[in-house]
Amino acid sequence: MGSVAVAAPSATAAPSAMAATDISVELDAMGHVVVPAVLYLITLKNNGPDPVSSATVVVQLDPLAGGVFNPPPCPYNSVNDTLTCTFGPIAPGATVTKDTSFVVYGVVGPTQVTATATLATSTPADSSASNNASSATCDYRRNTGLPPVPYRFFC
Repeated sequence: MGSVAVAAPSATAAPSAMAATDISVELDAMGHVVVPAVLYLITLKNNGPDPVSSATVVVQLDPLAGGVFNPPPCPYNSVNDTLTCTFGPIAPGATVTKDTSFVVYGVVGPTQVTATATLATSTPADSSASNNASSATCDYRRNTGLPPVPYRFFC
């Protein structure tokens, strides 16, 4: 009978042939105090193990988000109510954030707006889809505090 030799696992793993990484997407929102507008913070974190050379996130805005309050760092498509944000490079463990504000048109009473950010593409490809989308919802409701404006966004 022959013998079989089993080698113990090496302490250093051989580099993978294909780069892999895990990118998490987070969308946060804050309501402006005086005007009916929402500030969106689009954040990507490279959870590693490899660097990200580029990533694209598409933010689907609420149809009421009709006007740019400050110039966005990402192209705004007013027909589709979307932002397309490109990021990169991002080192393992690093976090990158882009922000923009939108005036919400046509609100006269209580309402709600929701936006969703989704990772569209990345290089290398993302290895975990479970954290590739994030949503933020803001309520436009009566303000009971200062400043004395009748309604404002609470996110």
